[in-house]
Amino acid sequence: ALVLVAALGGYAAHDARVLAGGAPERTVASTFVLDAPREAVWQASSFDRRPGSAAPWWLGPLPAPERYAFGAQSAGAERWVDYGPPVRGDDADRPRGKIVYRIACWDDGRGATFVCVRNETRLGRWVDLIETRLDLEDLPPESAAAPAASTLERSAGAQASPRTKVTLTTRYRRRLGPDVYFNPLMDGAVDAMHAMLADELREGSR
Repeated sequence: ALVLVAALGGYAAHDARVLAGGAPERTVASTFVLDAPREAVWQASSFDRRPGSAAPWWLGPLPAPERYAFGAQSAGAERWVDYGPPVRGDDADRPRGKIVYRIACWDDGRGATFVCVRNETRLGRWVDLIETRLDLEDLPPESAAAPAASTLERSAGAQASPRTKVTLTTRYRRRLGPDVYFNPLMDGAVDAMHAMLADELREGSR
């Protein structure tokens, strides 16, 4: 992984093999199960907040955002991911600035689609973000998913907390080649960012 990160940094720094017009569109879908009711997970996803988790170490120059923010909670409104203001003398490859999304679809309590309309960060040199979709689905308590083998287990199941299936789907085009190298690397990076957001939802819905 360290070799992959180092190579990504080298490609980005020198603009090597930047693809004209970008590569074909790719889709990454990640699914997580949270031990929280859907309403609580939705509330955690729908309000301004500051992230509490850091980016995985292997993502190298990609830090965690400093803030997620909404302009409003309805279709047509904007949401942005803030990486903080530029800092004099800061590493030029760190993605300072904002990525701005427009809410294309708002299924209150169940999901939303966010279309990227502006990327003010250096991430735009590596990837063209198209849209991200969040879907929430009610799941039965874990102990209720299978028949209880005893009266004690049935009693425990009655008190079990509801669960929520979270699906995050991102469409993007990468701007770096070759395919055999950057397809799995960029897919893995998107999946890791999905995992970071799922961790934020897990913490926020407790």
